[in-house]
Parts: sequence; C-alpha cells; structure tokens
Amino acid sequence: MLREFKKFISDNRLFDASQKILLAVSGGLDSTVMAYLFYAAELQFGIAHCNFQLRGEESNGDENFVRDMARRFNVPFYVKKFNTIVFAKEHKTGIQEAARKLRYDWFADLIIEEEYDFLATAHHKDDHIETFFINLLRGCGISGLHGILSKKGNIIRPLLFATRDDIEKYSRKRRLSHREDSSNQQIKYTRNKIRHLLIPALKEINPDFQNIINDDIARFQEAEKIYQTRVSQLKNEIVSKTASGDLAVDIKKLHVTEAPQTVLFEILSFYGFKKDIIPDIFRSMDGQSGKRFFSSNYQLLKDRDFLFLSEKKTTNEKIFIIEKGKNEIFSPLHLKIEYSENHKRFIVPRDRHIVCFDCDQLIFPLTIRAPKDGDQFVPFGMKGHKKLSDFFIDEKFSQIEKGNTLILCSGSEIIWVVNHRRSNLYKVESLTKNVISFISLA
Repeated sequence: MLREFKKFISDNRLFDASQKILLAVSGGLDSTVMAYLFYAAELQFGIAHCNFQLRGEESNGDENFVRDMARRFNVPFYVKKFNTIVFAKEHKTGIQEAARKLRYDWFADLIIEEEYDFLATAHHKDDHIETFFINLLRGCGISGLHGILSKKGNIIRPLLFATRDDIEKYSRKRRLSHREDSSNQQIKYTRNKIRHLLIPALKEINPDFQNIINDDIARFQEAEKIYQTRVSQLKNEIVSKTASGDLAVDIKKLHVTEAPQTVLFEILSFYGFKKDIIPDIFRSMDGQSGKRFFSSNYQLLKDRDFLFLSEKKTTNEKIFIIEKGKNEIFSPLHLKIEYSENHKRFIVPRDRHIVCFDCDQLIFPLTIRAPKDGDQFVPFGMKGHKKLSDFFIDEKFSQIEKGNTLILCSGSEIIWVVNHRRSNLYKVESLTKNVISFISLA
C-alpha cells in the first residue's frame, strides 16, 4: 500500500517531498493509516486534531491517542477544543455542519500560522462514493457528481486510491491501533444511512458496484470540464458590466443558448441565488420590467432586455452628513470638497462629476441620501421644480440606475443629483465671494 500511496501522490501531483503537509487526524482508522503512511514515506508533516467535545470522555480519549501518535512520530501536534453544540445553536445549523465549519476554519488558520503548504484529509474511495450519493440526493447538479477531488486549492486527499477494505487490511497487517467513533454506527446521519444501508444493498445487486461507480465518477469529472468550458464561453457572450460596475445579463442572448435556464443558474449561483428561485427568475424575463429577486448579498432586477445584478445597497434609509470645512468623504461615495474665493478667472467646470456652488448660500451641514417618493428639484437651466421621478424618465434611467442614485441636499433642497445633474439654485455668479466645489471620484 505504501507503494500505491507514493504513486498516487506522484501521478496526481498532490505535492512534492520538499513541502510541509498538515494532517487532519481524528484518531479513527482512516486518518491513523494516513499518518502512518506519511511517516513510512518519510514526508514532512504535522498533525492537527479537533476535539468537538460531543462524546465526553470518548472525545478526550481520541485527543490523547492522537497526541501520543504525534509524540511517537516526533512531529508537531496541534489540538483545539470546540464547544460545538453552542456554536450550532448560535448559528442555527446542524451539529455535523457546525463541526465541519469549525474544523476547516481552524485548519485554514493553522496552515497560514505554521506555514504548511497543504492540508491532507483521509477521504478514500468509499467516501468518494458516499459523497456522490449525498450530492445526488441534494440535487447539486453536475458539479456535485464528481465526488471528492484529490486536490482542491490547498486541500489534498492522498488516500483516494484506496478502499476501506484496503485500509483495514493495511492496518491489520501492521497491527495498528486506532479509535472507534461510536457515532459512526448511528444511522441518523445521512452519510451513515448511505454507508450502512444503501451501499450494502447496491453491492448485493452488483458485487462490482464500487468499481462501476468510481468509473462513472471519473467520466463525470471529464464531462464537467467540457461543461464548464462551454458555460464560461456563454458567460462571456451573455454577461457584461455596466458603467457603474454592475453585471448585465442579456436576455435575448440567454434565450438562444442550448439550455437557457441552466446557463442562468450557472451565472447566478455564484452570487448566492438558490436553484429553487431560478425558474421564477427565468419566467420573469418575458414579463414587465421592475421585478426584483434577492440573495443574501445581491439583488437582481429585470429591466427591459436585461437582468441587472448588483450588491444590496444599505444606504437607502441612511443620511450622511457633510460639515462645513470637510475636505473629503468616502461614504456613501468618494467626494473631494474644495473651497476657494471667487475671482474673474474662476471657471465652473463643465463636467457632470464636478459641481460648484455659492458656499455662503448653502445651509450646513449638507446631507447625502438616496431618493425617496415625492422628491423634486430645480434642474440646471430651469426655473421651476421638477419631480425627480420625471427627471429619471426623461433621462431614461434604468431601474438599476435609479436604485444606485444619490442626492446632495442643502436643507430641504436637492442641489445635485450626484454625477447626473446639478440644481439651478445657489449658482456661482459675479456677486459670489466663496465657492465650494464637489468632485466625485466614485
């Protein structure tokens, strides 16, 4: 098995002998064998153990067992105790999910702090198959059918060449001791149900079942590469960036793709949109403008021939203050503020990103906020007030542009629709003594 272990690492280019590997070791059979193989191969490694404090003295026994192993191997040992139950309650998640997040977050920190190159976990061929079925039941799409990858980022799985039977035979031959986790026999967890109920039934139907599934998974991995290449090409054709940095999905181009709803999911899933909402978004593309959809951090807006994707704005109900004498602000946008005396050579710039006013006529502090219903202002060159909503219509603002617009106010008067139109009030004229200029760098 040692020879196959070295060959798998070499063939899959997991790492080279000069690199340091952090091993995630629970004390169970799989991770114990992995640690012995690393030791037998004379590789550079350290051992990390998580004590989730879920099984009382049994958990403490696991910790002591792994500590003794690291001492025998004379390698660095790292351990951390987690209050997993409290964490799960606070984050409203299951115990298994909580434990997974806790350990991988800690491993990520350890790799950086202790300067390791990779984290090695003891997943093997049977885990590969179990994960395939878990993902299949969750409805993960093609990306979940590749099972467990041998290398993903800085995480490696150097035992994926071996079955559980292979690992057990190696352990018996070497007379290795390990810890038994009693929870592994409890079928209340999905993985254990698949391990103890589903897979034995499939083996009974076809004794060669494991080899067949592993071959299928390998083909799925190759198919996924072709799939992702095509999806990437379509994204480049369909998705563009607006002037404000938001994403625009061209509805007409999306409709003529081979599988428009699937392509839409591949575009939006990265931004937190779940598969359940994709059919609703897809149907909205043939409807009227204005329909909005939300993920945790993003909003999607259907507007004419495009779906506009932008980050959720948190400024809609906030008011930002600009005190007199302030020279620069960075929120909710980047503005430089300059003060100067009026003189014959002063020229008001003709640039929608720069505005100048008679400073002495303004009411301080000035405010910046998002537009609200009923807002009106006196557009430059006009004498009477105009509804801001009518201004948006006349200037053909998209729904996304309306949502991103900010206004600068002096008292109750809007003096600048930022980066679009200034007010005709408080102009710099011949009698103006002091000028205030706002330069938008957003």
